[in-house]
Amino acid sequence: MKNTTSNPAIKDNFLIKSINQRVYEAQDKFGEILPLKIIDKYYNLFSEGSLENYLEEYDHNSNLIKKTFFDLENIICKINTYSYIDNNLIEEKKEEKKEEDQLNLEFLNKYIYEYNTLKKIKSITIFDENDQIEEKLIYKYTNEDIIDEINLYDNEGVFYEKIKYIYDENSILINKKYYSKEGFYKYSDYYKYDNQILVNENLAIDIFIEKENYKNNFYFDKNGNVIKYSFIKGKEKFIIHQSFDEKGYLIICINVYEHNEQYYPRYINDEITYAYNIDNNGNWINKIHYRNEIPFAITKREIEYYNNNYKQVNEGELVC
Repeated sequence: MKNTTSNPAIKDNFLIKSINQRVYEAQDKFGEILPLKIIDKYYNLFSEGSLENYLEEYDHNSNLIKKTFFDLENIICKINTYSYIDNNLIEEKKEEKKEEDQLNLEFLNKYIYEYNTLKKIKSITIFDENDQIEEKLIYKYTNEDIIDEINLYDNEGVFYEKIKYIYDENSILINKKYYSKEGFYKYSDYYKYDNQILVNENLAIDIFIEKENYKNNFYFDKNGNVIKYSFIKGKEKFIIHQSFDEKGYLIICINVYEHNEQYYPRYINDEITYAYNIDNNGNWINKIHYRNEIPFAITKREIEYYNNNYKQVNEGELVC
């Protein structure tokens, strides 16, 4: 299970040692976009999730070894630490968190990963805040070394659920079936693909979550970027269209919603655009977020490289 950075736009031109990111409210002052106060999260409901304030630290194998989160006062509020075996297989993840009324970080969860001889996950054991086993997942594989099933056990080691993976004749996942501890069928996640899964072809995936009765549709370009996403649940529906530049940076995100104004009133028919400043390694260090051509957020990043002679230099705005 190789770690990847939290931002897909990070390039591998140079080994990154750390990324220190802060998100600010933006203000247009006589044509100059200035950062104001720190904001902790902004949701556009799909492409970015939450824009968080954090410090990510990496080892020489590009594995994330520590991620420190900061609150609105720039004070540490959560820390995740990671350790690895065989250079890139995650062995342990620890989470510490501080609630608003606490002074110090407290242990939250720990995840221990075990692997088989083929370096595929054999089990994941989850520990609670008292460092006691909370849950364990045991993986089984087919003869083709793809996941056949996952068996879940509670804190007393008692089996309580099975997730069965169903594939087509090309070993492509088409269904995940959930069963109770007694072996009774509960519900399924259905996967439907349009076009063949080829490097040079677009791919569309329909996912129907039976338990919650909703459908997700993903449409990818040849580089794996999501260019269209839709969520459908009854009459509620929203669609997001995204465009990327030649470097893989998201530059336009258009949100279209139907029948759910009461849930997302501020995002109805939004067009979100982005402008970047990059360093001379091709990694962005400044991103301005526009909603319907009005700037509303700025994300700033300080990137440290293992090449000690490197100095971060702005090269200018890419796309607006």
